[in-house]
Amino acid sequence: MGTNSPKDNELRQDFENLEMPSDANLYFDRTRWNQITQHQRRSLLAGPHKLGRYGFLGAAAILAASLIGTPVALKSLSQAPVTPTHPKSIPSRIYPWRRLGFVDMHMISPTAGWGFASSGTTVYRSLNGPGYWKAIGATGLSKTGDIVISVLNLRDAFYVSIHNFPSAVTVDRTTDGGRRWSHTTFRVPEYFGTKKLFSGALATAWLNPSIGAVLLDGGPPRPGITGARLYMSNNGGKSWALRAQAGKTLPGYGLLSLSQGHQVWLLIGSTLWHSVNAGSNWHRERFGQGAAVSTLGVPEFNAGGTHGAVAVRVGTKIIVYTTRNGGLSWQPTTPIATSSPLTLFRLNQKDLWLWAVSYAPSSHSKEVIWSSINGGQSWHNQGVPRGVPAHNTASQGFGSYRFVSPQIGFSTWYLNGQASYYESQDGGKVWTPVIPKARLSKTQLVMVNGILMGP
Repeated sequence: MGTNSPKDNELRQDFENLEMPSDANLYFDRTRWNQITQHQRRSLLAGPHKLGRYGFLGAAAILAASLIGTPVALKSLSQAPVTPTHPKSIPSRIYPWRRLGFVDMHMISPTAGWGFASSGTTVYRSLNGPGYWKAIGATGLSKTGDIVISVLNLRDAFYVSIHNFPSAVTVDRTTDGGRRWSHTTFRVPEYFGTKKLFSGALATAWLNPSIGAVLLDGGPPRPGITGARLYMSNNGGKSWALRAQAGKTLPGYGLLSLSQGHQVWLLIGSTLWHSVNAGSNWHRERFGQGAAVSTLGVPEFNAGGTHGAVAVRVGTKIIVYTTRNGGLSWQPTTPIATSSPLTLFRLNQKDLWLWAVSYAPSSHSKEVIWSSINGGQSWHNQGVPRGVPAHNTASQGFGSYRFVSPQIGFSTWYLNGQASYYESQDGGKVWTPVIPKARLSKTQLVMVNGILMGP
């Protein structure tokens, strides 16, 4: 349309003929405004959300703005490509429950526990009891020698092992229940024991998550070659210091235990040795007066290392000695009229068990459990435990047992080289088999003694 066209002139003339107030800023016909908007205001006030005076004006402004922008938005949508809004359908696979092969199963409570795979370094936690498990993490590097697993509670655990080449000890530690593991390695002498490369035995003990000890055995000592070494850590296994060695201050190699302060206990055969200064000096611990004494196990202490107990054969009787000061002094409990080898387990200050179990059971073994609910003041003979392979000649023997409550306990036995697990819910009288399982794919299975089991 050109400048000053007839259409422009007509519009300009119509504009000039419009009646305008003398001052638009001062003139406002409120009566007319009310007449026009009265119907709309009644409609809005009748709705479920009543608007105030200013709320009505704001709503009107928002409505007008949305109407102005609607054609543009509709045009943009009409030109945009159509994209499906539903998510992609991804099929999920739930694997069946398959048997696990554990090198160790350690229950902390009737429902919560740890499991360590027999192949690889996978760590499992129980879902609801010892029967069903879930993989939650893995320890460090693969190991080539002996392994000792120490579980302290639901958070802290240690996985200590020997590397034959190079000669070293690795300590994997977790503080979050097995999800993440730290890794520490310390070297040991290449000429260790009777062989050039270390290939001996390993024993460990932990007083708490910070204080631990590692005992290595490389065979009998020879001139210039040590047969055993004791290392200790005071920072959770991050660093280790040599505290004693055979031929100097260390009596030899055996089972370890720690108590309050810097006390170390070492059981060599049936002789118990005690150090009050982290292995610098040792003395033989003697129980009883004027009688043949044989210590049946390393002392067991609580997490603080103050209260503890140990089983001792004195003459023809078994006596459990208890302590309240970390082993500086011991008090005898009521003797049991038997001299059979007994394995002690202590749950707390008052609940004790003594299992007369042979590590190589036969049809002639008398597998008897004794229990006490008053700290050893009196003992109850629970008879021969039922359900465990105590008299199975194909068995390689008893492994260990522990109780998590006065009624619920777990035991480990070895059948043809393979660990089997049992649970008791009546204080140890009857035991039922436990088969740990997890949801494993076929690629996760390994062959153990001809049986497909978990990693």
